[in-house]
Amino acid sequence: MTSVVAGVVSVMSCAAGAKEGVTTIRPLAGAKVSGRVAWDVRVNMNRSRVDFAVDGVTRWTAHGRPYRYGGPFGLLDTRTLSDGLHRLTATASRGSSTSQTTVSVNVRNGAADRRPPRIYWGAYMEGAQTYRYLYGGGWENAPWDYATWDRFEANAGKRVSIVHFGQPPPWEERFNVHAANLVTRRGAIPLIDVSTDDASLADVASGRYDSSLRAWARAAGAWRRPFFLRWNHEMNGSWFAWGSQAEENPASFVAAWRHFHDLVEAAGATNVTWVWCPNLEFDGSTPFEKLYPGDSDVDWTCLDGYNMDRNSESFSGLYRQSYNHLLRLAPTKPIMIGEIASEEYGPGVKANWITDALTVQLPRFFPRIKAVVWFNWRTYEKGRSWNWQIESSAEARAAFSRAVSSPSFLSRGTVPRLPLRSKVHPPP
Repeated sequence: MTSVVAGVVSVMSCAAGAKEGVTTIRPLAGAKVSGRVAWDVRVNMNRSRVDFAVDGVTRWTAHGRPYRYGGPFGLLDTRTLSDGLHRLTATASRGSSTSQTTVSVNVRNGAADRRPPRIYWGAYMEGAQTYRYLYGGGWENAPWDYATWDRFEANAGKRVSIVHFGQPPPWEERFNVHAANLVTRRGAIPLIDVSTDDASLADVASGRYDSSLRAWARAAGAWRRPFFLRWNHEMNGSWFAWGSQAEENPASFVAAWRHFHDLVEAAGATNVTWVWCPNLEFDGSTPFEKLYPGDSDVDWTCLDGYNMDRNSESFSGLYRQSYNHLLRLAPTKPIMIGEIASEEYGPGVKANWITDALTVQLPRFFPRIKAVVWFNWRTYEKGRSWNWQIESSAEARAAFSRAVSSPSFLSRGTVPRLPLRSKVHPPP
């Protein structure tokens, strides 16, 4: 069922002396909409960009004409929304000048017409300790080793849309264009971990590393393609050097984050999508509020968490408290799971956990999670091996494959083309 709201696509150039601004052309305020609908705005602001947000969450960014949700041929799919009133906000900006227009529409889709949620998914695909152990021979990490990437996708039965990997601090290595190209060449989105390692957060905030940070930012911006940057993750724990510093002085973490963010913005690297990613809350963890840099400095929030206690705990039991906390802390931000995995607890336990997490909990009860990244690495820590990989048992691999076969999980090749110099927004 599709409803087309009457209207005319129109983009007006900024005439001499005219007041800059943005106006919604369609849909009309109060309109009843269903299915896929056109969302167009008129902009009286030369060389501007327009961010399209639904209920406060940015879903698309248009650079230059036409100023339309989804680009020249895209439409807003209201089947991704619940029935009822929703706010459609378009914000035009150029430098420090901004203008905004909001209309409320009444979504009316029958239950049968509502499309399932769309979620980016992927993995950290480790070869040296994982696939060498499982299969023998020589394996290295993705994206550098396409054989590892191909084997993971073959075992999962589906292509990933996110590839997770790490880089050294910017003063040790500039933005790695080669690694990023290896990901985008195959149609996936890079998720790149970068940290300050054991450098002082106070020194980062005060400018000691500015020349390296600026060089990294310029290289990232020159690359132009959108990617996720997960900087200084799990900062609410003390197992990383930056986390132990944040525990002692949370303000130093916030100041360092904001300083690096400002340098990246000044370099024009608008393709950097900032992912703020604490660990799941635990007794003694640094409170989220003390570490959050603010909405203007964060694009996605994130959680890392594993099913790793002596007894298996459900996905909901692990994630619900921290998820609800993120909704209160940053209600307009999409959420990513940056690292997730489960140990084997006995026949069928991990397989059932995967099925519940990916086919029941995420799509039904955690709707703000728009990306999930599996940690496919058989690590050795605390004197033992941890079987995080989906291949830890035939039952676990089959359960994972069945779960991600859902159309909710987007594969590379089906991800909408992301505009250059834009951020990664939630799947439309």
